[in-house]
Amino acid sequence: MKFLNEYKPGKVRFVATLLLVITGITLAVAGQAKATENADHPAVVAATQLGAAISAGDVDTLRTLIAPDVLIFESGGVESSLAEYEGHHMPADIAFMKNMSSEVISRRVIEAGDSAIVLTQSRINGVYKENEVDLSSTETLVLRNMGGQWKIVHIHWSSR
Repeated sequence: MKFLNEYKPGKVRFVATLLLVITGITLAVAGQAKATENADHPAVVAATQLGAAISAGDVDTLRTLIAPDVLIFESGGVESSLAEYEGHHMPADIAFMKNMSSEVISRRVIEAGDSAIVLTQSRINGVYKENEVDLSSTETLVLRNMGGQWKIVHIHWSSR
């Protein structure tokens, strides 16, 4: 892989996360990973807690849920760590979600060993900066079980 000739941590994390997502989806399709709507699965609980923490502005909880080396894709941008997210989009995400109501339309988890992918579709409504907001949103979370706690290692948010 030519693009890995120069070691760049962000590229390596991106490739590793992409491979994890592809592997999880492939295993689910092949029947070697479980794909369920299990609301009690610890990765799904973490996904629920993530949304609640952002809406509440609970940065301490966000720090416990998100791995320090998280890779976040949002609005066409990339943030390569929790520290970078805290310094850039996190405050705006919190300010936005504090004014919104969010309804989960569907949520599935694909588990393969110590990794899980949580796929969520939701509807987000409210008023932000005097503008009516009505969004369809998708969220892909990749989590890894680290010492008994499911940590979010990749987030991809998209909405329209």
